[in-house]
Amino acid sequence: MDGFRARKRAGKIFAVFTALVLMCGAAVYWYVGGQTRTAEKFFSAVASGNYKNYEQTMARQGYEESSRSIETDFKDGCRGYFTSLPQFSDMSETDIISSKIRIKERAVDGNITKWRLTVDADFFSSGKSVSYDGLVVSMEFDGGKWRIGKIENNLYGVIAGLGPEADKNDSIE
Repeated sequence: MDGFRARKRAGKIFAVFTALVLMCGAAVYWYVGGQTRTAEKFFSAVASGNYKNYEQTMARQGYEESSRSIETDFKDGCRGYFTSLPQFSDMSETDIISSKIRIKERAVDGNITKWRLTVDADFFSSGKSVSYDGLVVSMEFDGGKWRIGKIENNLYGVIAGLGPEADKNDSIE
């Protein structure tokens, strides 16, 4: 009888331990997976010119309510940047630009709430594409969400207000 109780107790301990491990794994997946979702949302916003999604992914919050002209200027600026590239120079107004990213490396930058990601970003439309490799994205976990604080090697000069002739070493902050 004592052997049965011991096995039953060991089974309960194992079940509790397994549940804790699974919960920790789910928490890590949610925490780190949020980085990927935020980066995807940012690059998608740049590709489509969606100012609201762009603004939601950036660390600097508290902007005034987005005005129609800011949203239109952002969309036109992003579109203008991509059409200034030789790969997309013959795009029509109805062509949609999409993005896909690959996170090559993740590293803690200071403490557990600040990370640096190395990202390869591909933008494509109608069989044409342009790729940017090795973009360094600084992210911070704030208010329960990941936010992008800085993009080094900024190839999106239009976002920083620099236009398509932006220097390769410029960055968004």
